[in-house]
Amino acid sequence: MRKVIEVIYSGENYCIFPGNPYTIANKFEKIFKEIAYTSEREIDWHVEQIAERVGSFIIRGVKIHVDPWLYEKYNNI
Repeated sequence: MRKVIEVIYSGENYCIFPGNPYTIANKFEKIFKEIAYTSEREIDWHVEQIAERVGSFIIRGVKIHVDPWLYEKYNNI
């Protein structure tokens, strides 16, 4: 079952959606475990925290790196 996320922007290799970057890894772990129970964080996929200063603001986010086999399974559900 695919979760619906409000996508603010979608590019070739990324998308922007609202949420807490510190809790997103747990949410994706649940999704990936539904797709492939044997998938493991830090082996088949991992999350990279990003923080960048833009003027007086700090922009936070994550990059989610996914192995091709798991990405393919995700796209075929």
